Amino acid sequence: MVTTRAGSRAASEVPATPTKATASAAATPASGKKQQRSHSRSASPAPALVASAGAAGTGSRRRARQKGRVHALRTASAAPVPAVTADPELTAALRAALAELLAPLADDATICPSRVPRALAAADAEAYPDWTVLIPATNAVVWDEAKEGRVVVLQAIGDDKGKVIAVGDKVEGPIRIRKSAVSA
Repeated sequence: MVTTRAGSRAASEVPATPTKATASAAATPASGKKQQRSHSRSASPAPALVASAGAAGTGSRRRARQKGRVHALRTASAAPVPAVTADPELTAALRAALAELLAPLADDATICPSRVPRALAAADAEAYPDWTVLIPATNAVVWDEAKEGRVVVLQAIGDDKGKVIAVGDKVEGPIRIRKSAVSA
């Protein structure tokens, strides 16, 4: 096959099928109804185009990536995590931000764990330009605070909108944080 510089086929190599998509009617013997059929240059798309598009398409991959990020931000695993982060200043700042966010709320009000690093990053954007990297440290602080009895970790499971999750229980899905009755 001869290809031109732009990658299209040379005039002598064009297949015998029509170059424009044309519709033709064909009768099906079983139902007697006519179906529209489209003719194009080739019966199947070029393999390179199919491979580059991917099975799910770029939009689906992007949505899956975003969904994964949101899921990671809204969930905090009770799997063994260090009680404090390696940076004591960051731990103290996260504890202070958590206490500051929970203080003005009613006793039954809850917050999403991602609000803590967002508030910290908003207060000091130079020190914390990307709040998403603070999520693991925030999870460690939240579970440490829960272990000490200052906060309660809740999760919606079935019809129960606020099931208390004990420290060490397996957690799958989004959680919420509420100040405990002892700290209130």
